[in-house]
Amino acid sequence: MFLIVVGCGSGDSSNGITREPVQALTFISEQVNERGNTTGNIINGGIATIQGDWFFYAGCIRRANGGGIYRINADGTGKLRISDEPSVAYLNIVGDWIYFTGNSGSIYRIRTDGTDREELIENKRDEFQAKLDVCVIGDWVYFRDIGIDYARIYRIRTDGSDLERLSEDNTRNLNVVDGWIYYSDKDSWDVYRMKTDGSDRERLVDISSDYLNVAGGLVYHGSNHGGIYRLWTDGMDNELIYEGSSRGINASNDWIYFYDWDNEINRMRNDGMYVELISSDESSRLNIVGDWIYYENHSDGGRLYRIRTDGTYRQRVD
Repeated sequence: MFLIVVGCGSGDSSNGITREPVQALTFISEQVNERGNTTGNIINGGIATIQGDWFFYAGCIRRANGGGIYRINADGTGKLRISDEPSVAYLNIVGDWIYFTGNSGSIYRIRTDGTDREELIENKRDEFQAKLDVCVIGDWVYFRDIGIDYARIYRIRTDGSDLERLSEDNTRNLNVVDGWIYYSDKDSWDVYRMKTDGSDRERLVDISSDYLNVAGGLVYHGSNHGGIYRLWTDGMDNELIYEGSSRGINASNDWIYFYDWDNEINRMRNDGMYVELISSDESSRLNIVGDWIYYENHSDGGRLYRIRTDGTYRQRVD
């Protein structure tokens, strides 16, 4: 089965945008996600994800009637605006439900056909404000809350029940992997982990860290002073693998994708070798889906673009 995302327009390549039939990606049509999105995508805003034959993305809020959630069928047909919610982020698809945040910072869910929208956590109470790094795994939604309760970690059932606070720490960069929650402490900037029920909290490394991404059994993190480090998920063998400027780390397969302090997109092998520039667009919110990088292109007003992970076939999506 194939996933096709249609770019804007056809027949020209103005402004460096490739306008040609979009290449296909292969996925298993019977797939039903247990995990709503990848860790790297979530910490980069969660603007793109897939399930089976469907690709879902957050629409650009800067175009006319922008924002919302869109889906496209595997054969390129059936483009549908599922929700007109503005400022969508942290898309997670699990089963028949899409979980996301909207302009208010609340957490919502809506069925993948656009019906039965409901608010799981609202922001009408003083103790809850915008929700960040929303990650859905199985029956649980994990998130950081940045209200007067700082950025502590919570979880809630996907039906909106059993809300509980898991951590007293002021956090950044929530990653939930294999029964563990990894994060940066916003006061010390050290890297910590704890089990998904909030137990067994431990510090993994005490170097000043940000842009944390856990993937493939390794923890990648950027120093606040520049550079990228990696260590094993048990905290062993922290090593500097890249000394240049880096933000928005998203590790996928054998590559690490990031944008530098000029907001240009780079990639390198996960051992720090073969660093290369793949886009000079002023970029943010790098999301990896299959063989494509989806990103907000601030060189074009923040519109959603994509480019192949090797830097070819740059296209505007929305």
